[in-house]
Amino acid sequence: MISNYEGLFLLDNKEAKNDWDSIQGFVNGLLQKHGAEIVRSNKWGERKLAYDIGAHKRGTYLLAYFKIDTQRLDEMKHDFNLSEKVLRYLFVRLEEIPPETATVALREDEELVLGGPEEESFGRGGRRPRFSSPPPSAASDESSDDGGDSN
Repeated sequence: MISNYEGLFLLDNKEAKNDWDSIQGFVNGLLQKHGAEIVRSNKWGERKLAYDIGAHKRGTYLLAYFKIDTQRLDEMKHDFNLSEKVLRYLFVRLEEIPPETATVALREDEELVLGGPEEESFGRGGRRPRFSSPPPSAASDESSDDGGDSN
């Protein structure tokens, strides 16, 4: 089944600075290798990372919208995991691809943290936040339970 996806790629900043067209072509080439139809692919900005990834302190983001057969997604993730040019990636399935005017770039003061392999759509390390206590909505549900029968 063909689905719409948004892909956010965190790329090696040095390579992106030296030859943006080459690294963008590399990412687009991997997408196309697995049968993706690229709707658009744009540089989203360069940022200082919230935490170092290996020796990398800065990264460049590429935002891509594409259509792909969902059965080919795992093969594609495998290739991105093996790439040294792609530090992290995130795929999000969309109902429809937003119009080009809806694309928003990160401001210099904004941070974006990508998660880890425990989430199906995240790639290449990192961690998602963990709650030491139940999230507020779950805690309020438990406190409203008086333990009595509501019959």
